[in-house]
Amino acid sequence: MNVMTEEWVSFWYQCLCRNLDYDNYCVARQNIDVERCQELEKQFEHIAEIYKDFDDVSDGFDGLNSESWKDWFEPRKHLFIPEIKLITDPSKYIASKDHILINVPLLEVKSDTEKLLKQFLTDYYTNNEVVPAPKYQLLMNGNRVAYGYQQVRQACIAGFHSYREFAGFRDGEGEGDLSYKKTVANFIRREIDNLGWGIQDNERHILETTGLLTEDQFDKFKPRVVKYRNEFKALARNVLRNRFPDMSSFDSNVTDYFNT
Repeated sequence: MNVMTEEWVSFWYQCLCRNLDYDNYCVARQNIDVERCQELEKQFEHIAEIYKDFDDVSDGFDGLNSESWKDWFEPRKHLFIPEIKLITDPSKYIASKDHILINVPLLEVKSDTEKLLKQFLTDYYTNNEVVPAPKYQLLMNGNRVAYGYQQVRQACIAGFHSYREFAGFRDGEGEGDLSYKKTVANFIRREIDNLGWGIQDNERHILETTGLLTEDQFDKFKPRVVKYRNEFKALARNVLRNRFPDMSSFDSNVTDYFNT
């Protein structure tokens, strides 16, 4: 997918949720900690503007169909996905620098109206400095998104969703390597079909009945989980400079309970 969609926006949102510098900025804004805000704004030039648009995202992401997501996304949809709306009451129109309000006569033939509108836009683009909409756009490499949909999707599943399985490990249920293996096994059991990773029937049976991966399974899946979690961390760092999806090097702090 080379165009912005609601799911792409959700990936962007999930990455921002795991950026610790952004979380610290949200706390500083809520506590009216001017000094801390200025410190972070100096370090990250876009952070204040991101906060203005995204607000606090600490509630996390519960899926595209959740009420909390709809409540967040719908008022901000125009920031990501361009759409034309019919203005029936011009007095309620709110001007913005990336939109124009025009009065288009509807001619008898649709194609004639289209030609008239096309000529108007041609002249407008020629004679005016245009601020492109929407405000937040996917990072492109030529005609393609810089990092593909499936790669980013799997990174978000591995990087964001795997923390759901971390509670036991974090709270001390089991210790050391065993607890980590249980955490990975829980994640694989819940997300393997969503990720599209293959698993043999007998391997699935062992996972379902024991709650653990065999050593061979663990050795097979752990590198994938680590790879995609690292990619997720790179994505989460770069959202703070308004670049998404971007996995290039950037100095920002992100959540990583696993440290692996």
